[in-house]
Parts: sequence; structure tokens; C-alpha cells
Amino acid sequence: MAQFDEPKGKISLLVGILITALGIIPLLNRVGVLGFNLPEFILKLVPAVAIWIIPAAGFFLFIDAFDEDDTIRTVTIIVAFLLIVLGIIQILNQFGVIGFGLPLTDMVYYIAFVVEGLFLIIATFAMF
Repeated sequence: MAQFDEPKGKISLLVGILITALGIIPLLNRVGVLGFNLPEFILKLVPAVAIWIIPAAGFFLFIDAFDEDDTIRTVTIIVAFLLIVLGIIQILNQFGVIGFGLPLTDMVYYIAFVVEGLFLIIATFAMF
């Protein structure tokens, strides 16, 4: 059951909802399901900030995975690890530490936000 009596469960839920909304609203708008979108300044900010949010939220998801039930723990750890690596590669490329980067579009960032957010929401309810 959900761990709403602990701050960690509330934080996971709040961060998960915010990150999911940051990804799903532009995705649904681009597909034509929603008639509205996030404000323009947020949409322009996403590519610059996403390379920092994705590994940070991935690390938070990685920590939450150890409090989850055994059935979803492994999947959550793998997803968190992949998202951390995705973000770290972009950060290291930005600083010139590695000579390659991943050609990611805004759509990839939005999908990563949705996946990360949903796993954080699931982590809230899967904690034991």
C-alpha cells in the first residue's frame, strides 16, 4: 500500500506527477489529442534543462527502487539506470569530456519524462 505517512512517498508522488505532466502535455498536444500546450518559455527550456532533470530524477528513482516490492524492483532499477546513462552521456558531451552525444529531439525528452514520472508514481504505491 502507499506510504503516504512517510515524506519519501509524498515526494515521489509529487515529483512523479510533475515530471509526467511536463512530458505528457506536449506529447498529447503534438499528437492532436489536447488543444493546449505548456507555455512557450517552458517548451524552450526543456531541451536545456532536460539533460539535468533526467539523470537527477533517474537517481531518485534508483533510490526509490530499493524500497519497492520485489516484483517491480528489478524493472525500476533497469529503467533508472538507463535514464541516468542517457542523461550522463549528454552532460559529459556538453562539457567536452566525451566526443559523442546522442542526437535527442524534444520528443525523446518528453517520452523520458513520462516514463520517469510514471515509474516514480508507481514507486509511491509499490513501497513496502
